[in-house]
Amino acid sequence: MISSRLGFNHVTHTLEVIKDKVVSKCECFINENTELISAYQILYNNCDKDDAYETYISLLEKHEIKDPRSSLEDMFILDYIMLNEDRHLNNFGIIRDFKTLNWISTAQIFDTGESLNIIDYSDEEVIINGDGRFFYNISNFDNILDNIKDL
Repeated sequence: MISSRLGFNHVTHTLEVIKDKVVSKCECFINENTELISAYQILYNNCDKDDAYETYISLLEKHEIKDPRSSLEDMFILDYIMLNEDRHLNNFGIIRDFKTLNWISTAQIFDTGESLNIIDYSDEEVIINGDGRFFYNISNFDNILDNIKDL
């Protein structure tokens, strides 16, 4: 709902009860002609860990991915709003045509399952901010937003 309201490219999730447990589910966002290539697969042995963000953007631009910085910024803004502490290099990436190996686009925002810290805090605790992952680093969400150029 938040992603839709903000106009972000995202996978729609719904809730379902399976075996007396509430679970989040979504439609598959790839098809028989495409595959997800994770940021980890793209960056593995291809970057200096201290400059992974800019390296990743450069690699996507070289493969003619449209506006990768904006897509990444949307994802990190959403993580900030939702306090998603589990953004790692295997839950974002690009969509690739598996026959031609052409890079098509950034993947939709997906896997925001560890958001809002709903299980970890008591009713008395107020969460103003938390820590999240930014490529190879764990940092305060406010520091992560310092990387957003168009905020």
